[in-house]
Amino acid sequence: MNLGSPQQLPGEAFVCGGGTCSADLFRKGSGVSVDGEGRLQGVSLNCAPSVSVAALTAPMPHRSAGVTTVGAIRRLGGSVTPARSGKNDFHCILDGITAEQAAGLFTPAIANPNR
Repeated sequence: MNLGSPQQLPGEAFVCGGGTCSADLFRKGSGVSVDGEGRLQGVSLNCAPSVSVAALTAPMPHRSAGVTTVGAIRRLGGSVTPARSGKNDFHCILDGITAEQAAGLFTPAIANPNR
């Protein structure tokens, strides 16, 4: 599946993160770094144009997931970049917002519809 460039991800596309999506979990995520201004870099999420929350959360082993949209992330100055990983066609990377902003967007988490 070709997800296209970050600019091609529509603002209404869902973005899903596994787990409870607390600020602390965003900061401690595998491969995540925080720049000098407190902005996250390298947060692993799932996103794709015109794909349901149920489909985006299917590859996640977590019992819960946080859900927002590409547009909400962009409004805070962040970006979502497609980054297919192994068998996960929906894998994307979030950069450019703080852990607290991310938690505000992705909480409260919902029950993963696939678990």
